[in-house]
Amino acid sequence: METASASVGSASMSCARPTTSASTWTPSSGVPLNVDLDTTLTVVAGNLHQMLARKLPRYETATPDKIWRHFLDATRTLHVGEHTVTCALNLRSHHPVLIDAGFPHLEIPVHWQNDRTLRFRFPPR
Repeated sequence: METASASVGSASMSCARPTTSASTWTPSSGVPLNVDLDTTLTVVAGNLHQMLARKLPRYETATPDKIWRHFLDATRTLHVGEHTVTCALNLRSHHPVLIDAGFPHLEIPVHWQNDRTLRFRFPPR
């Protein structure tokens, strides 16, 4: 019963990696795909936060969590019309920054929504 020793050359040693039918080392496993997708979406979201921050005065170097708290984590109502999608934002203290950046005048075509135009509507100051 001394086969557990570190003797070399024994065919009965169990040093090899066990094989399973759903090994995480194979490309068909879902685990690496999920990790890759999560990582990719995190990188994309971080880049989108940076792109937004560059358009906002005084927020060019803001962190993604600050951009999220000040601008994206807000209550809004979407009005979907025949040719437009209007994002009506509720009153927040940071909206003047968006207004100064020209967001009320933006008209962004959304191709995957039958070329509807995205617009932002802010409450009166």
